[in-house]
Amino acid sequence: MNVEHILQQLHPNSQTINLDFRGVDDFSQIYPHLLKFAKLRKLNLQGNKLQTLIDNMQDLQIEELDIINNPFQDINELCKQLKSLPKLQKLNINKELEAQVQKLLPGIRYVNQKEFQTIKQRDLQNFAIQFDFVRGLYQGQQDLQLQTKFDEHVKTILKDLGARQAKENNRYQCRGNVLRAKYGLQELSFIQVIEYISSHDDRVAKILKLIHDEHAQIFKEFCLLVEEFEQQDYEVQFKQTIQKLETKINQYQEEMVEQNHTIEVLQQENSKYLELIIKHSKSDNRVVGVQRQDAEILKERNNTSDILQQSQIQIPHKIIPIIQLKETINEIYESKIKSDIRNYESQQPKETMEQHLYTYLHHKYGLKSMIVEQASSIIQSIKKYSDNDSEVSVFGKILRNECDEEFRIVLIQVKQTICELLKMFLKQKNPFKSTSEIKELVLHKIQNNLNLDEAFEIVQYMYNSEDSTQLRQQLQSKADQKRHIQFSVFLDLVLGFQLFTHDKFLKSFNKAFKSVDKERTGILNEQQLRVLLAKVCDEQDLQRLLKLLDPYHNNQITYSQIVSVLSQDGKNLNILQKI
Repeated sequence: MNVEHILQQLHPNSQTINLDFRGVDDFSQIYPHLLKFAKLRKLNLQGNKLQTLIDNMQDLQIEELDIINNPFQDINELCKQLKSLPKLQKLNINKELEAQVQKLLPGIRYVNQKEFQTIKQRDLQNFAIQFDFVRGLYQGQQDLQLQTKFDEHVKTILKDLGARQAKENNRYQCRGNVLRAKYGLQELSFIQVIEYISSHDDRVAKILKLIHDEHAQIFKEFCLLVEEFEQQDYEVQFKQTIQKLETKINQYQEEMVEQNHTIEVLQQENSKYLELIIKHSKSDNRVVGVQRQDAEILKERNNTSDILQQSQIQIPHKIIPIIQLKETINEIYESKIKSDIRNYESQQPKETMEQHLYTYLHHKYGLKSMIVEQASSIIQSIKKYSDNDSEVSVFGKILRNECDEEFRIVLIQVKQTICELLKMFLKQKNPFKSTSEIKELVLHKIQNNLNLDEAFEIVQYMYNSEDSTQLRQQLQSKADQKRHIQFSVFLDLVLGFQLFTHDKFLKSFNKAFKSVDKERTGILNEQQLRVLLAKVCDEQDLQRLLKLLDPYHNNQITYSQIVSVLSQDGKNLNILQKI
């Protein structure tokens, strides 16, 4: 698609136009098209073949321009062309051209997203007017010499400032460099006044020279004081960083001691099993096969589950930290997805999440004692955190066959929607910030607090009037006196509300399912499924659903499968709602 065609497709009120890597080699061809966008503020021309722009761009009202990775031939000519953009404030350009741009374009505020601080054009004009007054004292004498001295002095000061700013990242130090440059400009006027007075009254000139030197010394000492203060500030930050690192090291050491203990237990268990394997390897009973292996895993998993259910009090367990628990839950989800794919390809029935928990632990640990201990720890940790964390609560409900497995995808989508809405709202409030700056703002919000109004905007956009009103009340109760709410608290409230509405939606179905699933396995056979659906669908619908739920006639259909299929389209959803 050519560039002219892209521009024709855009809305006339577009504020941002992205033409990166489009092979543009002649800016004059697209310039007339750009003028049609009266509200254009940001233009991206990165990665094209531009060697120059055009001399007069005063009708283009852009504030931000990206021209990185273009083969510009003459930086002086380019800067002259960029000067014609009346509102240009932010410029992204190749790193090696930064210093020259800062020197030639002092009016630019940001270069490569770094605030560029220099002497403003207005200050230079005021200094020139001031020096004209000083030059007037000489009444035309040495006029050309003074003008040359003025031009050389300004050029030297600006060149030195540009070199300093190009090396400096600290914004306070950058401001200090600008103040030094302004002081340096004033030096010329001061010295010329002293020189003029010395030709008329040497005594007055000496007094002025003394005042000048004292003034210069005070300014120098002040600059040194500021630098020393900044250095002390860095030292404080360095000490704080060291303290944080030491705290983390202590935490890791504690975890290492715990892991070493686990390794010792595993080594002892492995030693016992190794002896057992060697013993059995000497016998003639060496039947090996995938089906037998799977049967043994299934048998051990069921035995482990029975042990856990019958003697929970006697099983040693520890509460897992919530971050580690969530990581484990995500690993189990990923493992379950792969297991479902394998079972489908081999025409085997799907596992429930409870069944797969023990399959997962068996593959990870292999030792029955470890499986029982880990399963107990996971279950007890879920009980502890469920009331305060919606994602943990969802996994617990999936284990108990009270929520379908696919609902976690809904929660992921809700989280993504919240982040996208936050990004959109921040972009609307800060239209002139770059994409990277907006990302930093979003990240800062996510790691800290939301303004209550921002939280209200998000829920109002996502939910209907009744639901958003209910959520707003909950959010208000969690906000502090400054009308701020922690993002993590906000997120959990929204996810919790989503889970609450889903629970209401499945309430009748769950009751009906449990009445059929007497053994609480989360699995129905064909006969049980017929009982569940008897009152809400005819034989034709039942056969259609059986083909979807049990295509390979395994006679094992999980709770999640049923909810997932019945939620797929309008007809099936109607059946689910009738149950």
